[in-house]
Amino acid sequence: MANLIDISYFINDLRLPASGDIDKINIAEAITLYEPEMLKKLLGATLYAAFIAGLAVTPIAQKWLDLRDGKNFTFTCDGNIITTRWEGLKGFAKKSIIAYYVFCKYFESKQEYFSGQGQVQGNSENATTVDAAPMFVKRWNEFVEIYGQVPDYLNKHSISDYVVYTDEPSAYNFLLANPTDFTDWIFTPFEKLNDFGL
Repeated sequence: MANLIDISYFINDLRLPASGDIDKINIAEAITLYEPEMLKKLLGATLYAAFIAGLAVTPIAQKWLDLRDGKNFTFTCDGNIITTRWEGLKGFAKKSIIAYYVFCKYFESKQEYFSGQGQVQGNSENATTVDAAPMFVKRWNEFVEIYGQVPDYLNKHSISDYVVYTDEPSAYNFLLANPTDFTDWIFTPFEKLNDFGL
């Protein structure tokens, strides 16, 4: 299966150091490595396999298109009915949950570039080093918001154990709002980081 995103997603806040062909190849390889990893954590192995198989069928079932491309949906949070839009795994305007995850994993793998002395900004004559950790933490936390959050105390084993935790249009809330479409869903939660990266 072809990746859902490509190197063109790494713009604006997700810009990665891709100055040459080698860097672009490395980012493309990171997409190939980390996209399935994130999808398996979001969906669970069984639903991930069904999703990939479903994208290979013509015509593609509507539930797979909704997961990939987005859909308006409704759910209840704290007794309030929330109507919002899930922008899909591919995202809107190149802002994809997958791109955020790949960015963070690529960032971690290239720590020697981004950490230690920091990232150099400006011309070399008057260059200053900038701590890249706050940028990483911000991008990771943005990923977690799109991915979805659950209370730390919940011990989740099946879809019946999941509850709405925030009113965000996250992947978690979208999947939870569509239990009949995604019956084999198993969610692996991630936590936000503080300013110290912890």
